[in-house]
Amino acid sequence: MAIEKKNRTKNSNQKRQSKWDSRELGASPENVRVVSEAEASEIDDVMELQLISIRLQKQLIEDLKLIAKQEGIGYQPLIRQALTRFVRDSNLK
Repeated sequence: MAIEKKNRTKNSNQKRQSKWDSRELGASPENVRVVSEAEASEIDDVMELQLISIRLQKQLIEDLKLIAKQEGIGYQPLIRQALTRFVRDSNLK
């Protein structure tokens, strides 16, 4: 029973994250503002995000930015989507 609840929560969080990444949520001008560090931390906790540091080739970053612009999202959400798809489609599960 607890595993089912955890899976439902995880699926709900993934759907919410997808809506943020696609800018379906939070992109309208009346909702745009800089959040406090406490609010940013709360958002990270709810979305189960963890800050990481990664070194990528400059050209790769530029290419990702171009693709992200075509998709209407930021390049970091694009990277998160690509990594999420890779893991989802792998045979780890």
